[in-house]
This record gives sequence, structure tokens and C-alpha cells, in this order.
Amino acid sequence: MCGIAGEICFRSAVDVAGVESGLIPSRSLAGGGVDTSLDPIALHHYLTFQMEAGDWSVAVLDALRTAVERRMVADVPVGVLLSGGLDSSLIVGLLAAAGQSSLATFSVGFEGAGGRAGDEFEFSDLVARHFETDHHRFVVSGDRLLPALERAIGAMSEPMVSHDVVAFHLLSEEVSKHLTVVQSGQGADEVFAGYDWYPPPREAPGDGLDAYAAAFFDRAHAEIEECPTR
Repeated sequence: MCGIAGEICFRSAVDVAGVESGLIPSRSLAGGGVDTSLDPIALHHYLTFQMEAGDWSVAVLDALRTAVERRMVADVPVGVLLSGGLDSSLIVGLLAAAGQSSLATFSVGFEGAGGRAGDEFEFSDLVARHFETDHHRFVVSGDRLLPALERAIGAMSEPMVSHDVVAFHLLSEEVSKHLTVVQSGQGADEVFAGYDWYPPPREAPGDGLDAYAAAFFDRAHAEIEECPTR
């Protein structure tokens, strides 16, 4: 009952009485009954940007500044996961330009294999020194990877298929001993087409699906179906 002190009122935009009386079709409440067709004219107007090419760099930089500064608003200290790559290094640089000092940064490395180094500390150290951050390096031994697989999968909010999910989970475990909130460059490659499989489809004829599959897929769907399941 609304209007009584201490009671919480719930209201709905749907006329439930109308549905029950038959005046409103019950299918209006059915799951999946949403019209998902696109209005091409509306979509064109929505995705049409009236900007000159030279204005984009300024607009993107302003947006990035706003994004990283907003995410520093917290009740606890905020750090940065610094891989030494372009994306995370840019975040550190933007925060330094905004006046952040003694920023806590974190990098993870692994044992080398096949003659290749297992870390990129040379790059993250360079950025950390330049911006004088409070830098932390973690080295994860190979024997920790497989045992962490189940924990990493259990911590996912949605399914992810990537070779670095276990590494990211182990890094998060180590970082959580120091801070509970960090910024990272995750997602930038998707927004700015940073992965190496983006250019081939763009240059391929047709819809580019075959070029994308050749660059991105590492096995056929039939092989996936043969994988054991629990």
C-alpha cells in the first residue's frame, strides 16, 4: 500500500489492469517481443558526425582526459595496470598531466619460453620512471598458471576466450593486496582497431569475413565441438 510511512512503492509503466482485462494484448509482456529491426534513416542520422578529420584527434584526446579523470573519483586510492603498451601508458601520461603524483602502477611478467622473454618490463619501467610512479612489478612462475585456470573462469562475469585471462586474474590477485581500484587499457584495441586482424578485412573484397577468419580463428568449429566438456 503506497502512502504509508516505511512502505516502498513499486510502479510500472505497463497497464497491468489493461492486460488482465484483455484491452491490451498479453503478448506486449512476452519476452523477446521487442522489435529489433533497424530504421536505416534514423541510424544514418545517429551515426553521422559533422566533424572535420582534423578535429577528431582533439575530440578523442578530450574524451580520454575526461574518462581517466572521472575514474579517479573514488573513496579509495586508484592505481593503473601498466603493461608498457600504448593504451596503459597513455592513461598514466594523462593522469600525470592532470596533476596526479605518486600514482601506483602495476606490471606483471612471466617466465620466458622458447627463447622469448615472458615480460615487457623494459617498457613499463620506462614509463614508470618518466612519470615517477610508485611502480610494482610482479613475476608469476609457470607452475601457478594451470592451478589458477578454474579460479579465473569462476571470476568471469561472462564467458571470455583469450589466452591472457589467467594472467590478468593472477595480476588482479596481486594488485588487490595493495589497491582495490585500478584503471587499465583493456578495451582500447577494440575501439581503436589495434589488433592485427583488423586491417586484413578492411582491405579484403566483399564483407571481409574470410580474411577475418584467417587472421583471427586458430581452429575450425568442428574441432571445438570435439573438445571434452564437463
